[in-house]
This record gives sequence, structure tokens and C-alpha cells, in this order.
Amino acid sequence: MRRLLLALLGTLAMMLPAFGQTQTATPNLSFVIASHKATIKPLSQNNYQLSLQGVRPYITYYTQRPDRQSGSALLSNFLNTWTMGGAQSFANNPPNIVVYPGQINGTANTSVHFTVGVMSNPQYNVGTGIFSCVITPLPEQTFLLDNTDLENVVLIIN
Repeated sequence: MRRLLLALLGTLAMMLPAFGQTQTATPNLSFVIASHKATIKPLSQNNYQLSLQGVRPYITYYTQRPDRQSGSALLSNFLNTWTMGGAQSFANNPPNIVVYPGQINGTANTSVHFTVGVMSNPQYNVGTGIFSCVITPLPEQTFLLDNTDLENVVLIIN
């Protein structure tokens, strides 16, 4: 009987740390899409249509420190996050986006101009390789890229 009690106490002692641990939070993912060519056109006041051409069907992701993980996922799976429910759904809580063009209308972006905004309504046509979305610049951001042709564009989505 004493052996059984000691065995149970030992097992319980090993399990206690598991009960005290909190579950790790879902990692905060950031995503990157790159394109050789893109266009931006105004839609309505403070809303712009961004279209990227030649986008591959994969998106690169990475996590913040301390995890520092990275990989790639299907772009279609990323777009499905807009249809998921819950507070973390991009439909309910749209992500921020940074648009950085290497060239603007054929001229190198030497001023290192970029725009930060909110991304919505993303679409991707795997047949044509065209990715498009609506961008609403954040307050205090000026979107100087209306009706513009861009080259070597990088999008960072978070």
C-alpha cells in the first residue's frame, strides 16, 4: 500500500508543472509577397487598388522573436483567413500592410518612399499570377502613388 501511495504521489508531482503552465500564445505571423511589377489606382477617398503581377502561388511567413520561425504557405490558404470567424479573422481585424516599391514610374525609389495602411479584399488568380487588394493608408500617411506603375515591389503584411 505504501509503495502504491508513493508511486501515485511521484506521478502527481511530475504532473503538477504541466497544470501550472499556461498554453503558449499563437505566434504573431508576418507575411511577405514580392512582385516585379505592380500598379496602384485610386478607388474612392483614401482607398486604393493595388495589383501585383507575376505573383507565385506561395507566400513567405515569419514570426517575431523569440521564436524566429519562417517558411512558405499556399497563397490560397492565406486568403482563406478572411473567411474564418473569430476575433483574429482578417475579415474582422484586417492586417496592416507596408508597400515598398524599388522603382516608381521607372525611376529608382531613392527617397525610400513606402506606405503603411490597412489591407482588405485580397484576391489572387493563380492562372494569371495577379494578386490584388484594397489599401487604406493609416492616418498621417500620404499615399503618393496614385495611378502609378511600380517595379520590384515588396509587401509586408502583419
